[in-house]
Amino acid sequence: MGVSPRRHQGSKPSSRPIRYDGPSQRLSVPLTALPPGRGRTSIATHVEIDIHIDRPAEEVFAFISDFGNNPLWQKGMESCTVTSDGEFGVGSTYDQIAHMAKRQILSSFEVVEYEPGRKVKATTTRSTFPITFTRIVDADAGGSRVRAIIEGDATGVFKILSPIMNLMVKRSINADYARLTILLEGRESNRD
Repeated sequence: MGVSPRRHQGSKPSSRPIRYDGPSQRLSVPLTALPPGRGRTSIATHVEIDIHIDRPAEEVFAFISDFGNNPLWQKGMESCTVTSDGEFGVGSTYDQIAHMAKRQILSSFEVVEYEPGRKVKATTTRSTFPITFTRIVDADAGGSRVRAIIEGDATGVFKILSPIMNLMVKRSINADYARLTILLEGRESNRD
């Protein structure tokens, strides 16, 4: 007996068939065929970060949840522009321009989870390198514990290069969070 998942409004049907062989097997579909965060089973890139930043949690979260700051600490990030009106939260959107492997990546994102002062999760709604990221900040030993989960899958030329791209993305993300730590901890010395 087959199960047909609901299509996300505005999504295009997949060129690959959706298979489901019963409750003992996970639903397997292409990453871009599903709405954000639902049923993804094949992730080419999965990176988890867990770092300590010697700055107050509220300050760290305010900085990393303001996507306009992304170019300050993420290498290859050219710009991030908020495209939604109103108060920031679930449903907020932004566009970003980045460069990877000498190629420009244009992406649109939507915030799909938001806990003020603690957690933000966003996913691409359009991109050549679809990703979902979660950033969580908690108070920790007088500073902050920052955890991030980044999951993504490549399309087009990036798909062909996926083994190399996966390694490059992991290295890049680790370097970005090291830069974030230096940037935020350096703010303290600039105030003294």
